[in-house]
Amino acid sequence: MDKILSIIIPSYNMEAYLAKGLDSVLSIDNPSPLDVIVVNDGSKDGTLEIARSYATRFPGIVNVIDKENGHYGSCINAGLKIAQGKFRKADEATKAKELEAYKEKFATPYQAAELGYIDEIIYPRQTRKRLIQALEMTENKMQTNPPKKHGNMPL
Repeated sequence: MDKILSIIIPSYNMEAYLAKGLDSVLSIDNPSPLDVIVVNDGSKDGTLEIARSYATRFPGIVNVIDKENGHYGSCINAGLKIAQGKFRKADEATKAKELEAYKEKFATPYQAAELGYIDEIIYPRQTRKRLIQALEMTENKMQTNPPKKHGNMPL
């Protein structure tokens, strides 16, 4: 079966949290489309042993990489080298391209209006006219307070 999603979990001295995190990720009914990669970043506690126990319990789903202590980016890069999922955490260059594509597709007022997120686009040359119209609509409106139910005076 093809892997759909690769999840890379950088871990440094995460013995207290790793099992709970992996249980959460693997709690779905059918975890076989997942590719879970735990990257042990030179931990000095029991993180590596916990990761290896999950790799034994979930063969073909959980993979473990044990490397010397580096930094978060080195863990992500190590995980990306073996990731098999169609969707995975993107590196910075890919992330920048995807962000630009997102902006072009969704972050314009025209696209937002087409999708129904905003009612109308007001162009800068129309702003003053539209503001005057809105204020004229409120010219004769008065705020009325509801009638009092009791004649008690506040103390």
